[in-house]
Amino acid sequence: MERLVPPIIEVKELRKTYMVESREVIALDSISFEIEEGDVVSIVGRSGSGKTTLLSILGTMEMPTSGTVLVNGTDLSTASSAELVAIRRGTIATIYQDYNLIPVLNAFQNIELPLILKNMDKDQRKIRVQELLKAVQLEGRDDHRPSELSGGERQRVAIARALAINPKIILADEPTGDLDPEIASSIIDLLFSINKNYSTTLIIVTHDFNLANLAEKKISLKHGSLVSIESQVVEK
Repeated sequence: MERLVPPIIEVKELRKTYMVESREVIALDSISFEIEEGDVVSIVGRSGSGKTTLLSILGTMEMPTSGTVLVNGTDLSTASSAELVAIRRGTIATIYQDYNLIPVLNAFQNIELPLILKNMDKDQRKIRVQELLKAVQLEGRDDHRPSELSGGERQRVAIARALAINPKIILADEPTGDLDPEIASSIIDLLFSINKNYSTTLIIVTHDFNLANLAEKKISLKHGSLVSIESQVVEK
């Protein structure tokens, strides 16, 4: 039976290599998988397994050496610079382990930035940012700069900034890596509630196997190769 809705991400025979001192280093070696819209997917593996490289390619920050990567129907290998920018500003948002907030901007301004890049009207931006601050439980902290916020609060700002563009896909790179267990648990709950409430596809790179096992699909990498793809039923 023909599939009615194509996967939001299709990876076919993806290969990524780098030249290091005239020697070819294989970061990803002919891996293939699909991710459906609304899925929660974890990507696991030891350091050097290719997780970060894979996330960078899915986020359009790096290009494959060979193979095909389709994101929401767009082939990244043949997409124009303008198409890649459009994907980053409208389809995909990334949450980083180190938050990647701009130090001189307060929480409100950090969240507002992607809306400015989308040329949203100032009044509309204000309404949207206030909605997001409420969604991540940071009301009253909007005028605080990153240095004045806790690690958990900074990650919530980063999540709100990612949500600002209403992305179809959120890429999360070790989103709980630097947080204590209690705060990490609250961030996990927030990410999963976003998936549940907005049907946002959530792809999480993590060393935390407890977090990885909460996903509907777990992709395991080793030395750049695909080891396994495990599926499990998760209550939403």
